[in-house]
Amino acid sequence: MIKLSNEMNKNYWDLTDRPHTERKLKILEEYLYPWAKIIFNQWRKYGHKNFKTAYYIDCFAGRGKYHKDAKPNSVNGSPLIALNCAEFFQKKFSGEVKLKCIFVETKKKYVVDLQKFCQQYRGIVDFSIRHADINDEINSIFKEVGNNATLFFVDPWGLKELKKTTVRDIIGKKGPNDLLLNYICGTPRVLGKVKNMVLKKETNEQLFKLIDSVSSRLGLKLMLECFDKPEREVLQNWAKEILKDTKLQHSSVYRMLRPSKNEAAYYLLFASRSVVAKKIVDDIFSKKDSETYDGQTKMPFLIKRDFDL
Repeated sequence: MIKLSNEMNKNYWDLTDRPHTERKLKILEEYLYPWAKIIFNQWRKYGHKNFKTAYYIDCFAGRGKYHKDAKPNSVNGSPLIALNCAEFFQKKFSGEVKLKCIFVETKKKYVVDLQKFCQQYRGIVDFSIRHADINDEINSIFKEVGNNATLFFVDPWGLKELKKTTVRDIIGKKGPNDLLLNYICGTPRVLGKVKNMVLKKETNEQLFKLIDSVSSRLGLKLMLECFDKPEREVLQNWAKEILKDTKLQHSSVYRMLRPSKNEAAYYLLFASRSVVAKKIVDDIFSKKDSETYDGQTKMPFLIKRDFDL
């Protein structure tokens, strides 16, 4: 058996015992292809310029590949999935269309790896790798993509990595726009810490950091309303507020369970202007619920019928 380096042994980049991450990547891949097909067929059929060039925006791109079963860099991450999709459709449409990929990553060592893994696509697919914070980079991205069809994949590293204002900006983007967002669990736990510290009158720097972290994610008003509420209800309230009065009114939520526990590791939130897009995603969610990943046979998903947004 190949012995992995310390970097490879880090749990995050090893999928051997992380079937939920592998499932998330499959969901992205199985939506990305029909999404691109619909967009480019719209251009072919109607000639709308906003459908000739589409954009895939990976807001937390990572290093590009995962390890599995002691095999280094053997599983494609979200950037490589997107580049393969872009290459497929450019060949299918004889170069008449483009799926441009923008990869944003804050960690320099991941950017270095990502550049190496993406090198084979240079000159074939139009992509850029940005060593930046998506919260700072989002306006620059909007200027580039304009009103073109866009799919945002938002998979943050932790609770404090993504600001509510950034999500609002993404949802409010003009033109055809789809969102697949990883809503990380843990807000009730952090709010519980805040409550205990306040009750104990522990008004120190840690308290202010916790408040700043959660309020940046939820907004101060919603944070105050979510004390003592379970994760599902926090997500429900957050999603209702974030999607309110926007054009992304067709949404679905998938509960991603931990491998060995009947509890959510995170939720995948999908939102789109298109009811057809929602149907495609719901079908993917249903199929993923029945598939087996490393012996795990069931991961219940939640769609609008029992998770009313």
